[in-house]
Amino acid sequence: GQTATVKRRKKSAAAPNPKKMFEEAQMVRRVKAYLANMKVITDEERLHALSIECEPHTGTAPLVPSVPHGGSRGRRHPSPTLSTTSSASSTSEGRKSIQ
Repeated sequence: GQTATVKRRKKSAAAPNPKKMFEEAQMVRRVKAYLANMKVITDEERLHALSIECEPHTGTAPLVPSVPHGGSRGRRHPSPTLSTTSSASSTSEGRKSIQ
């Protein structure tokens, strides 16, 4: 069942589904409208004041390390690499010792 849906998806890239195209265009318009109406604060002082308001700085823990970076969190996720390297015996031995 899964392989058929993947094949169908590849074909639809060449001849796109009109409903999907419409929904995508609609979503693009929604995002553009949202971004146009949203006021982004670029003033660092104001942002810092707001962050202190939301999370009062206690002084025991530094603020920066406690906030995870959005990109690094996704990149560190090991599942895609595990599936590709599972065939190699040397990596599986190393992984066993780590766990």
